[in-house]
Amino acid sequence: MDSNIRKLVHAASQDNEQSALSEAYIKLKKERQSSDDNIDAVSSDLFVLCAEAALKHGQLDVMDDCIKMFFLKTPPSNQFLCRAYLCQAQLNAPTSSKNPEQLDKAVEYLLKAINFAKKNPRYYFLVYNASVLYWQFCRPFLKPNYRQYMAKSLHQVVKALDDIDDKDYGWRAQLMIALIECHVDAGRKEDATQISIATLAFTKSNVPSLYTTVLGLQVRHRLIDLSKASKEARASNELYMFYKIQRLRTLIEADEKVDIEQELNKIYKSIVKGVDATDRASTAMSTSTSTSKASSPYVVGSNDSPLEKRKKNYSKSVVERRIQAIRKLEQYIMTAVRMGKSKCHTGRMCNNVEPCSTSTAVKPKTPCAKPLTLAAQALEDIDSLLVLLRCQMHTELAKCEEAEDQLEYAVTHLTKALEMDDSGAARASDDSSTVRMKRASLVKAGEASVT
Repeated sequence: MDSNIRKLVHAASQDNEQSALSEAYIKLKKERQSSDDNIDAVSSDLFVLCAEAALKHGQLDVMDDCIKMFFLKTPPSNQFLCRAYLCQAQLNAPTSSKNPEQLDKAVEYLLKAINFAKKNPRYYFLVYNASVLYWQFCRPFLKPNYRQYMAKSLHQVVKALDDIDDKDYGWRAQLMIALIECHVDAGRKEDATQISIATLAFTKSNVPSLYTTVLGLQVRHRLIDLSKASKEARASNELYMFYKIQRLRTLIEADEKVDIEQELNKIYKSIVKGVDATDRASTAMSTSTSTSKASSPYVVGSNDSPLEKRKKNYSKSVVERRIQAIRKLEQYIMTAVRMGKSKCHTGRMCNNVEPCSTSTAVKPKTPCAKPLTLAAQALEDIDSLLVLLRCQMHTELAKCEEAEDQLEYAVTHLTKALEMDDSGAARASDDSSTVRMKRASLVKAGEASVT
């Protein structure tokens, strides 16, 4: 019986046979109900293997029942106990950021698995697996105002990987960087400072490519003495330029008085003069990205200035040029998705959809809807963490559809925008649209009741 069930579980897991999973589950349940308390008719690991196979098939009820049957008797202290805890963590994984209590419940089982696996070097791989699993179900919380709920648990995951000296330094560095952001989000500046110092040293020794990321966080959130950071950054001209860019960004975000145009010109001249041609492009891109994120009125194009002061931006030639750029962007997004490289390129290209929103402000019927729809769908398909950008896209699409009296589609986009709108920007800017959407919903409900 044991070997028969094992074959069925293997077929369900490896060959994706749904019928094999159902048959294995029925046999396991029957054996557990009929077996003597002191005698196991089947090996206990089969319950965990069947639960893991059920997860692959999306049958969470079967998975839950298998894990319950596994714990009906005292489980053996081996890797399957640890894997059972991981199954319980996945069963309790949060589906949205609106339920942090669910995250705590899932983390409870995850930490049980980690603490068990840490005791035996043979099970160290399960500590790594648990860290990956943790990152997957914490994804809904990886955005401003929600990272704080991860701080305590992520700290324990990072410490566990450090305790076993996991050799995937890149992965550990990414988790440490995320931990810095979690403490910043929670307002614990002292903890964030300590973690950032350790992370800076860790990346400098093991993952040099992420060194500037940590330095940027330190400067931006003022987790380091700026004179010390400036001194350390002078080790190379490129690093020093990066520091100056981040320093400027910090001043802009803090609304401190600074001549942005003059400072940018200084940085630009230093880049052209002192950086090798191979590194010039990446440093210049960093300049553009950093200042764009800070919404500099000089760099981003004075988006907050009155429309009459920007008439030249809406001349016929400029609008036509924007439309050409939008069409090219549409082609590039389609190409990236078709090539299966959406995770690498789509996010970058979607950051350039700003011409679309500018054009819709003037003429809603311009060819913006299609590229915006493509970009929004591409980001949704990869579950992008560019939440604010996605919110803005759906807000613009709602406006486009509303202008065309396609209120049903507008409701769909506005609903998606509001679901991702943690800052309240969409609610503040679309009160009139919301009223129209509600009216459309009432009309639709009335038509349905008549029919």
